[in-house]
Amino acid sequence: MKDLTEQIVEIWKTEYPDQFEHFPRCYQWEEKMVQLNELDFKEPKELAKAKKYAQLIKEGVVFPPVIIINKNWVIDGLHRVWAYQENGIYEIKAFVGRTL
Repeated sequence: MKDLTEQIVEIWKTEYPDQFEHFPRCYQWEEKMVQLNELDFKEPKELAKAKKYAQLIKEGVVFPPVIIINKNWVIDGLHRVWAYQENGIYEIKAFVGRTL
């Protein structure tokens, strides 16, 4: 079984294949449930994409955890966070990292 950092690296490489050098260097990762109202995020620029995610969530699609650094900064999953909120989901699973 892969450790948590390996799982997160795999998600990042899939989502951002040309930006791996920007992968956050964290000394500690934790998988936990977080409250959306504790996160730092704005409405996504690609609202159509977020609306598609909202529909998929309604249909029961399960997405990988959102990636957050420094307690509340969403660095992967902004569209999903918005979609969860649109569906009345206010607690989500996240990988939370503390940067060096």
